[in-house]
Amino acid sequence: MKKLFFALFILTSSVAFCQTTDEEYNYLTKGYAVQVSSGLDMKAGYSITDKGNTPIDLGTTITVNVKYLYRTTGNVYAGALLTVNGMKGATKYFCVPAPGSSMTLWNNTLSAMQAAYGNDKAGYEAIMWSLMHTIGG
Repeated sequence: MKKLFFALFILTSSVAFCQTTDEEYNYLTKGYAVQVSSGLDMKAGYSITDKGNTPIDLGTTITVNVKYLYRTTGNVYAGALLTVNGMKGATKYFCVPAPGSSMTLWNNTLSAMQAAYGNDKAGYEAIMWSLMHTIGG
């Protein structure tokens, strides 16, 4: 019984650390673009892993690049960055929060996508296409 409680404690503790913070959300949706365009170093305490660039042809070529953000202490997953190019002007940055993150962050992501694409399903299709390729590959 003690082993079961210990295992549950470890599991719930690790899930609690696998959440996207407001600061991480803001970094992925705003700060990363500033970092790249200014040639700045990676945010202290974090690393980012490129998971791939997935093109999709929906009349115009749209690409979605997926990157995973990790906290360097403990190599804890902190969220995913979706960078969408070739759709309605400027490059767009979306954060997919880590499991267990607040509903506020999830709702922020949904609101940002709705603001960017409204009723135009091409943006949503490109994001779904890239996520399917990233998760499946």
